[in-house]
Amino acid sequence: MCLRSNLLAALVALLPACATVTPPPDRLIPPVDLIQDCPEPPSALKTNGALAIYIDDLKNALRGCNRDKKALREWAESE
Repeated sequence: MCLRSNLLAALVALLPACATVTPPPDRLIPPVDLIQDCPEPPSALKTNGALAIYIDDLKNALRGCNRDKKALREWAESE
């Protein structure tokens, strides 16, 4: 009987060791400059030439946004 109570006491003493709580990971936030809205180029469309320039401006803005998103993906993968 004494062996059984000693074994039970030892098992009860070990239970808290099995109940360790892992803290949640820190929340990482992307750099502010990578999560800003992409600016839309202003439009002053009075001629076909202005339309062509506006299309180029839109393409450049899209490329800039894609660079930001690529940098954000690379940042996320580096963590």
